Amino acid sequence: MAQTKKHTCKNHPHEPASRKCYYCHEYICSDCQLRIDHHIFCSKKCHRYWKWQQFAEKSNLSKELIGIAAVLLILNIVFFLYLNSKLDSIQNSIHEPVTEEMAEAESIEPALSKIKFDTTRYPLKNVLQFQLSINDGAVAALKRDGRFVESQVQNGKPLKFYNQFLNQGKNEFSIYLLENGGTSSLIDSFTIIFKSARVEYMRRYVDRIRGDSSGIALTFDGGSTDNGTEKILNILRKNNVRCTMFLTGDFLKKYPKLVKQMVLDGHEIGNHSYSHPHLTMLEKDGSTKTRKNVNRQFIYDQLHKPDSLFKQISGYPMAPLWRAPYGEINHEILLWAAEAGFKHIHWSPKCDTWDWVTDTTSSIYRTAPQILNYFLEMDDEAGLGGRIILMHLGTDRKKEIPNGILSDLIIKLKERGYQFKTIGQMLTSS
Repeated sequence: MAQTKKHTCKNHPHEPASRKCYYCHEYICSDCQLRIDHHIFCSKKCHRYWKWQQFAEKSNLSKELIGIAAVLLILNIVFFLYLNSKLDSIQNSIHEPVTEEMAEAESIEPALSKIKFDTTRYPLKNVLQFQLSINDGAVAALKRDGRFVESQVQNGKPLKFYNQFLNQGKNEFSIYLLENGGTSSLIDSFTIIFKSARVEYMRRYVDRIRGDSSGIALTFDGGSTDNGTEKILNILRKNNVRCTMFLTGDFLKKYPKLVKQMVLDGHEIGNHSYSHPHLTMLEKDGSTKTRKNVNRQFIYDQLHKPDSLFKQISGYPMAPLWRAPYGEINHEILLWAAEAGFKHIHWSPKCDTWDWVTDTTSSIYRTAPQILNYFLEMDDEAGLGGRIILMHLGTDRKKEIPNGILSDLIIKLKERGYQFKTIGQMLTSS
C-alpha cells in the first residue's frame, strides 16, 4: 500500500500540516490557520487577495480597471515606505552614537532598546493563591487536574494554598473536606482558563523573518570554546556588522573579556542555556519527546542562570531570545521558555553552515570555500532575504577553518544589496 505523503507547515517546517490556505494553497499547521468567511487562510493578506478576487469576479471588472487599481495600490505602498524611512532617519538622528570612550555596558543599549516585549527582569507570575477556613482538626485536600497535589490540617488559622502554577489554557481544581471520622465531601470545584498574550507570542519560535527582503541575520552560538572568537569579532568590526550571539553559561564564565568586547562592539547577546544539555529524546530515538529530567523548573534554571551571569558582566539582562542546545525543542519546552521570558530563535531551513562538523568523510562536511559557495548559490536560487544563518564562535577543526571565509561572505552579500542585522532589529522592523 502506498504511504500517504506527510506535509509540513510553510511557516513552521517542523510542524505537521494537513490543511491548505484557501487562496495560496500552501499547507499550514493549526497555529497558522485563520478561519475567516467560512474558509481557512494562512494570513490576512491571503484573505484580502481572495476578497479582492471575489469582488473583481462578481463586479465583472475589466483587466484595465484592475491594472489601474493595482498601480494606485503600489504607488501608495511606495509613498508609505518613503515616509516611513524619513521618519526612521529623523528618529535615528536624535540619538547620539555610542563611542568607545563610553562605559562598556552602555553600548549594549542600542541592541536591546528595539525589542519591545518583556525580558526576564519581569517574569510572568501566573500563580494561583487562595485561603479558606474549616473546622479545627479537619483536613482540606486540593485536587488539581484529576490528581491530589496538597493537603493541610486546620489548626486555628486559615489554610493557605499558595504557588499553584497556572498552565496556559484550562486548569481544573477541586477542594475536598476530610473529617476525623474518615468521611470526605466536596467543598468546591472551579476551573481557571489562563491566557497570556505575551506567552502566546513568545512560545512561537522564529526561523525566518518574513517581510525583510534585504536583511540577513548572521548568528553565532558560543558553547565552551573560544578558539576563533577573537578573529570573528575582528572581522565583524572591520566590516561594521552587528550580529546576535547565543552564549552558554560556560562561555560567560570562561570568557568574560570576550563577552565585554561583544557588548562594546554592539552585538546582541541571546541565551544558549546554562550547561548546553539535551532537552529532548532526538539523539536517542529521533523523537521530540521531552527528556525525563527536563521540566519547567529545569528550563527556568537553564535560562535564568546565564541571564544573571551576563548581567553581572555587562550590567544589562540578555535579549529575551534563546536558542536551544542542538536545536531540540517541542511545544512543552517552548511554553516553559516563554513563561521564563524567552522566545526561541531557530536557524532558517538549510542555513546551518555545518561549521561544527569535523569528520571530513561525513556527507554534511563542508570546507570553508564550500560554505561560501553554498550560500551564494542559495541566494541565486531562492534569495537570502529574512534568513537566519547559523555559525559557531569556536571550532574543533584543525584546518579548513570556517571563519576564514566570513569576510568574503559578508562583502559579497553586501555587494548583492543585503544588510546584516541583529534578530532584534529584524523582529521590530518586519
